[in-house]
Amino acid sequence: QLSDAHKALISKLSVARREAMMDPLTRLWNRRGASVLLKAAFDTADRRRTPVTLALLDLDNFKRINDTYGHQIGDEVLRKVSARLVSAVRGDDAVCRIGGDEFMILMRETDAKPASQIAERVRRVITDAPIPTRDGALPMSVSVGFTIRSPDEHLSVDELLGRADQALLESKAAGRNRVRMTR
Repeated sequence: QLSDAHKALISKLSVARREAMMDPLTRLWNRRGASVLLKAAFDTADRRRTPVTLALLDLDNFKRINDTYGHQIGDEVLRKVSARLVSAVRGDDAVCRIGGDEFMILMRETDAKPASQIAERVRRVITDAPIPTRDGALPMSVSVGFTIRSPDEHLSVDELLGRADQALLESKAAGRNRVRMTR
């Protein structure tokens, strides 16, 4: 009986740990989950000498949706955008919601050409069709910035995030609804 109780407790702890790393609205990894995934990806990339690609995304002018339609519609948009993001990436890529309308995509063993293709596919899957909501379909666009940590670079997680953030800022400065890469 004690062994069964111990197994049940471990199972509950595993569920609680997993839930602590998931965004309850979108069911994507949250910022804490993203941090764990990034550290693990860096460790694996260092061992295998492979690249790590990081994309940051911001929904363009999302505040207007909350201000115009309310937070319930904003939440509906976030859930549907999240589903589209997951559908646009590869099975091994990790999609995380790291802030209100900010997302991160972690791509392991990915260099510039496939990363660029994925980033553009992500942009198009959001932009090409309005997001259906109970208040009607809402057009949406997204700005994407990405960067690559090559196998011979020894950047920290924070340094790579900074570079990806710089690429995202360049995407927004260029007029939004764009993909930009920085090294």
